[in-house]
Amino acid sequence: MAKGRRGRNYDGWVAPPLTIAALTWQILLGMAATFLFFLIITITLLRVSPWSARGPYLLLAFVTLALIASCVLSAVSMRSLVIDNITKLRLSSASSFLGAVQDAFLPAVILYLLHLRGNVLRGVKGNTVTPIASQLWKRILDWSWVTLTFIFYLVLLGYRANWYNNLLSSMLTEDLFRQYVNISRGLAYTIDALRFLLFLNVIVSMIVHFVQSKNAQARDPVTTRLLIMAAPSFMIYAILSVAVDIILNVAATTATFNIEAFILAATIIMGICGIMILVALVNTMLLPNVQWTPQKAVTPMEHRGALVQ
Repeated sequence: MAKGRRGRNYDGWVAPPLTIAALTWQILLGMAATFLFFLIITITLLRVSPWSARGPYLLLAFVTLALIASCVLSAVSMRSLVIDNITKLRLSSASSFLGAVQDAFLPAVILYLLHLRGNVLRGVKGNTVTPIASQLWKRILDWSWVTLTFIFYLVLLGYRANWYNNLLSSMLTEDLFRQYVNISRGLAYTIDALRFLLFLNVIVSMIVHFVQSKNAQARDPVTTRLLIMAAPSFMIYAILSVAVDIILNVAATTATFNIEAFILAATIIMGICGIMILVALVNTMLLPNVQWTPQKAVTPMEHRGALVQ
C-alpha cells in the first residue's frame, strides 16, 4: 500500500496517520492470529489426546477465529472508500460483538483447562488432594461469571444498536443524548468490573492450582507454563482495560492530550497481551508427555515430586 506524505495512497484513499497506523496494526494482528489458528487446527490440537481433553483448545480455536474476523471487519471499515455510514456502524457493531467474544471466552479457555487439570491431579493423587479447580461449585462459578460478562456485553451492544437505529428516524434532543450517555456509561462500568474480576479469577485460579499441585508433590507443567507466560499478560490486560475507560471519561471533560493516539497505544498493548495469551495456550499443547485425562493407580506419578504428565 503506497502512501504519500499526508496519508494519501495512489488509489485515492486519504486518511490521517493514526488511522493508517491503526489499519496497519489490525492487519498485523490479524496475520498473527491467522498463523496461530492454523497452527492450532493443523498441528498442536492433534497432540492433545483423547478428544475429551480437547474441549478448551477447540474453544481456543473459536476465540482465535473471532479475533481474525474482528481484525478483518475493522480493517474493512477503516479502509473502504465506498462504505456508507450505516454500513460502517454495522461493521463496527459486528467487530464489537467479536471483541466481546474474545474478552469473555478467552479467560474461559484457561478456566476450562484448569478444570480438566484438576481432574487429572485428583485422578493421580486419589483422595489425598481435592483440587479446587475440579470442584462443581468452582465450575458453576466460573461459567456463570463468563456467561454474565458476555450477557452484559450483548446488552450494551444491543442498546447502542437500538440507539443508532432510533437516531436515524427521530430528532436528537439533549435529554435523550444524556440518557444514552448515562446508560451506556453504566453498562460499560459494569462490564469493566465483571471483566476485571473474571481476569483476576483466572490469575488466582492458576496460582491456587499451581500451589495445590506443588503441595501434592505432583507438578503440573501445563499450569506452570500458563502461570509463567499467560498470567502477566492477563494482569496487564485487565488493569489497562479498566484504566483506559477511566482515563477516557476524565479526558472527555479535560482533553489535555491526544485521545486518538492514547486509544491506539492502548489497543496495541492489549492486542499484544491477547496474542501472548494465545501463544501461551498453544505452547501448552506442545509440551511433551503430558497426561491429559485422569488415570488412577499410575505408580510413577504417585512418587514424591512426580510430574502430572
